[in-house]
Amino acid sequence: MNDTEITSWTVFGERGSGTRWVSDLMGNMTRCVNLTDSYVSGWKHGLWGLRQENQLGPRNLVIHVTKDPYAWLLSFYNAPWHCQHLARGISFSEFIRNEYWAKCNDTKHREWWGLNRDDELPERPDNQRWSNPIQMWRDKEASFQKIENKPVLMLDYISLLKDPFSLAYEIKKLGAELKDFKIKDPKKYKKYSYYQDYLFMEIISDDDKNFITQELKKPLSLEP
Repeated sequence: MNDTEITSWTVFGERGSGTRWVSDLMGNMTRCVNLTDSYVSGWKHGLWGLRQENQLGPRNLVIHVTKDPYAWLLSFYNAPWHCQHLARGISFSEFIRNEYWAKCNDTKHREWWGLNRDDELPERPDNQRWSNPIQMWRDKEASFQKIENKPVLMLDYISLLKDPFSLAYEIKKLGAELKDFKIKDPKKYKKYSYYQDYLFMEIISDDDKNFITQELKKPLSLEP
């Protein structure tokens, strides 16, 4: 084993960003060990922090998946993991403007944190709530810019959907051993055109687009 060889990998990214799909691709492409969403790596949808910095070794490849924020907001509204209580019975316009906080409503993470089903999920180190899901997305994205002493691969979901084979090239370049693999033709994915042709932008009203754009320009609520 040489000093640059990758022995394990972890996928991080917000809910609705394609983390499960990327994990499936990685499992097909490499024999390296998957540490995603393990006790070592912590919650794959959370902020990057000291836990990951300290517990993930220098031969672990950190993969961060991001999706266009406009597309991601629609995905999160339609499949509001851990925050169904916020999206239920309201419009997309209301959802993106309302305060964001999540409930710990899955068994695995309740056991991690010792929480009950309706307890608030500890997503922020200061135990505050985000003013809206856009601010939450920005803070989490920014936290992954401070990873040190580890191989890192930043993936854009829409670009990867267009050319998933590019992932094999990138991880091999970073030191991961590949295996024989097959990948589904990306054009056969149900929402290929939806993302590649940016059809999601046609769903969002002009007022909501303007609001999202302005929120993306605001200062972070957490220190990067």
